[in-house]
Amino acid sequence: MRVARLLRRLAAPGGRGPLSLADVIEAHTSPETYAGAIAASAPETVLLVDAADLGASPGAVDLVEEADLEARPGWEVHRPPLALLMRYLALRTGARVLLLAIQPENTAWGAPMSPAVRQSTGAVVRALLAVLKEGDGCTN
Repeated sequence: MRVARLLRRLAAPGGRGPLSLADVIEAHTSPETYAGAIAASAPETVLLVDAADLGASPGAVDLVEEADLEARPGWEVHRPPLALLMRYLALRTGARVLLLAIQPENTAWGAPMSPAVRQSTGAVVRALLAVLKEGDGCTN
């Protein structure tokens, strides 16, 4: 949720710039609720961001495709599973659908965000904005 909140804070109002408010959805624990709205926007790419126990150091980041997600049983906590949502969105929109997984320090429900994860989410937002600006033809 922190990545979405930071992106929404930095998004351009009115759809100008590389990122608009409509491009960012803070889905909390029910991303499937937004499947229709995502499909209706006809995206080229859908990036889901979630905490996931990757067995890595806190703050580690991994970009995961649907097939990779299905091959990692045990850390999926969403119902329906994110792999199913990813498949649905890809079929419905033709978009490339990816999961950006961030390793939390503590996987207990409601655990506070660690400094390493906070730093990592900030780096993720900066990287996403840089990629978006580059793809949008912006020079700064």
